[in-house]
Amino acid sequence: MSLRVRIRWLLVISAACCVVLATVALYWVNLSLVDTLTERNAERELEKVEATFLDQLSILRVRAQDWSQQPDHPPSNQGGWVIWT
Repeated sequence: MSLRVRIRWLLVISAACCVVLATVALYWVNLSLVDTLTERNAERELEKVEATFLDQLSILRVRAQDWSQQPDHPPSNQGGWVIWT
Protein backbone atom coordinates (compact mmCIF):
# COMPACT_ATOMS: atom_id res chain seq x y z
CA MET A 1 0.00 0.00 0.00
CA SER A 2 1.48 3.31 -1.00
CA LEU A 3 1.84 6.32 1.24
CA ARG A 4 -0.78 8.24 -0.75
CA VAL A 5 -3.39 5.50 -0.18
CA ARG A 6 -2.54 5.29 3.53
CA ILE A 7 -2.94 9.06 3.94
CA ARG A 8 -6.24 8.97 2.05
CA TRP A 9 -7.58 6.20 4.32
CA LEU A 10 -6.36 8.08 7.37
CA LEU A 11 -8.22 11.22 6.26
CA VAL A 12 -11.40 9.27 5.51
CA ILE A 13 -11.31 7.48 8.86
CA SER A 14 -10.52 10.67 10.80
CA ALA A 15 -13.34 12.54 9.01
CA ALA A 16 -15.77 9.71 9.86
CA CYS A 17 -14.64 9.79 13.51
CA CYS A 18 -15.16 13.56 13.63
CA VAL A 19 -18.67 13.20 12.21
CA VAL A 20 -19.54 10.48 14.73
CA LEU A 21 -18.08 12.48 17.61
CA ALA A 22 -19.94 15.65 16.58
CA THR A 23 -23.19 13.68 16.26
CA VAL A 24 -22.79 12.18 19.73
CA ALA A 25 -21.93 15.59 21.21
CA LEU A 26 -25.00 17.22 19.63
CA TYR A 27 -27.21 14.37 20.83
CA TRP A 28 -25.86 14.73 24.37
CA VAL A 29 -26.36 18.51 24.42
CA ASN A 30 -29.87 18.24 22.98
CA LEU A 31 -30.78 15.48 25.42
CA SER A 32 -29.74 17.60 28.39
CA LEU A 33 -31.65 20.59 27.00
CA VAL A 34 -34.79 18.51 26.50
CA ASP A 35 -34.49 17.13 30.04
CA THR A 36 -34.14 20.64 31.43
CA LEU A 37 -37.13 21.92 29.48
CA THR A 38 -39.23 18.93 30.53
CA GLU A 39 -38.32 19.45 34.18
CA ARG A 40 -39.19 23.16 34.02
CA ASN A 41 -42.52 22.40 32.37
CA ALA A 42 -43.32 19.82 35.04
CA GLU A 43 -42.44 22.33 37.78
CA ARG A 44 -44.77 24.92 36.22
CA GLU A 45 -47.61 22.41 36.02
CA LEU A 46 -47.03 21.40 39.64
CA GLU A 47 -47.13 25.05 40.72
CA LYS A 48 -50.47 25.46 38.93
CA VAL A 49 -51.88 22.40 40.67
CA GLU A 50 -50.62 23.59 44.06
CA ALA A 51 -52.11 27.06 43.52
CA THR A 52 -55.48 25.58 42.54
CA PHE A 53 -55.42 23.28 45.56
CA LEU A 54 -54.65 26.18 47.90
CA ASP A 55 -57.47 28.21 46.34
CA GLN A 56 -59.89 25.37 46.98
CA LEU A 57 -58.68 25.09 50.57
CA SER A 58 -59.22 28.79 51.15
CA ILE A 59 -62.75 28.52 49.73
CA LEU A 60 -63.46 25.57 52.02
CA ARG A 61 -62.08 27.49 54.99
CA VAL A 62 -64.41 30.42 54.29
CA ARG A 63 -67.38 28.06 53.91
CA ALA A 64 -66.50 26.30 57.15
CA GLN A 65 -66.40 29.64 58.96
CA ASP A 66 -69.80 30.54 57.51
CA TRP A 67 -71.25 27.19 58.56
CA SER A 68 -69.81 27.52 62.05
CA GLN A 69 -71.55 30.88 62.48
CA GLN A 70 -74.99 29.50 61.61
CA PRO A 71 -77.44 28.59 64.38
CA ASP A 72 -77.17 25.22 66.10
CA HIS A 73 -80.23 23.85 64.31
CA PRO A 74 -80.20 24.98 60.70
CA PRO A 75 -83.49 24.71 58.82
CA SER A 76 -83.96 21.58 56.78
CA ASN A 77 -85.50 21.91 53.36
CA GLN A 78 -88.11 19.23 52.65
CA GLY A 79 -90.18 19.64 49.52
CA GLY A 80 -89.72 23.37 49.28
CA TRP A 81 -90.98 24.02 52.84
CA VAL A 82 -88.68 25.21 55.54
CA ILE A 83 -89.12 23.18 58.69
CA TRP A 84 -87.33 24.17 61.88
CA THR A 85 -86.30 21.22 63.98
